[in-house]
Amino acid sequence: MKRAHANKMRRHVTGNAAGFAAVAAIIGLVSQAPLAMSAEGKVYTVARFPIEAQAKDAVTAKRAAMRDGQQRAFRSLLKRIVPVTSYKRLPQLKPNRIDDMIEGFSVLNERNSGTEYVATLNYKFRSRNIRQLLKSYGLSYVDRQGPGVLVIPYYLSSGGSNQDGDDGLARRYQREWMQAWRELDLDHALVPVKLAPMHKKIHADSIRALKEGRDEAFDIVAEEYNNKHVVVALAEHSDDGKMNVRFFGADGVGKVDLVRRYRIYDGDFLYSAELAAIVGLGVLEGRWKADKAQPATAASETPSWGARETMRVEVEFSGLAEWQEIRRKLAGLPEVEDLKIGRLSARGADIAFNYSGDPQSLQKALAGRGLQFYEGGGVFILRNR
Repeated sequence: MKRAHANKMRRHVTGNAAGFAAVAAIIGLVSQAPLAMSAEGKVYTVARFPIEAQAKDAVTAKRAAMRDGQQRAFRSLLKRIVPVTSYKRLPQLKPNRIDDMIEGFSVLNERNSGTEYVATLNYKFRSRNIRQLLKSYGLSYVDRQGPGVLVIPYYLSSGGSNQDGDDGLARRYQREWMQAWRELDLDHALVPVKLAPMHKKIHADSIRALKEGRDEAFDIVAEEYNNKHVVVALAEHSDDGKMNVRFFGADGVGKVDLVRRYRIYDGDFLYSAELAAIVGLGVLEGRWKADKAQPATAASETPSWGARETMRVEVEFSGLAEWQEIRRKLAGLPEVEDLKIGRLSARGADIAFNYSGDPQSLQKALAGRGLQFYEGGGVFILRNR
């Protein structure tokens, strides 16, 4: 169990009772039951997400796991809906900004020791906030789920089939290949996936034909399952001890034919299978995004926005008097409209407003009023000069 959790931690490239309460106060919802999910909420829900941390005591470990898990889940969501070509431009937000993006979370299971905390959570993000964020950075995105795909994970033994005989090792690899797919968040993926075993009516010669990429073999599979969106994920050991995978079939975009090879570390087939399954799901999502993504509103490496887009800014100040001064200066700009105050503390505030102009003109206008406005660490910051 612990090794499986460690594998999950490695593959997700997404505090304590007091820490939990603090997070709950920020995002407004903590539940021990699964979150209710609308059709739209499926894409903006990151489910069964593993978190883990070790520290000097259980309280610190839980706080660290919650903080890190929230950041990774946010990153995982962005990678789900943003085309891979824009990954390098994904915003890096401070924890309090990510808090604003989360509608709620639920704890599926958790365990802890004196120095370790391990849990699995569902995170539900605010779709409107995420969209506004991506638009402000000029990033295109796709948040409408594509047609579902039936995936058949199948381990191909040296005999061309694992359905007959008493090849216990082949059956073990088949179980692990299927397990690797089952552990993914398939229901909330941009392309939802259902899993099925290989039908016994599909014989070894047809399976070998699938490995060779022959369309007539796929026609047999599609007819047997009465589904035109079927992808067979064939995995096998190569002669040099690596794992070969061929994804062959069709999804909502068209024909799928992809071959990948994976190194098997220390004989751990399951770990390589987990990595291969992640890549397979990523391919299906990536194809849908590439087909549906609209051109980004800006190609700049820095955040930008169009006319009357909502700006989200962190304000830094030393006290109430300075905060009131900054707010008065900002509100005095005729281009600034609909100023809203979010989080407010003794040293900072989160604000939002509409501005009709580009970043350079806003920066210049604010400088004329003695304010410094800049982008740092993935967020906009405003303070006195």
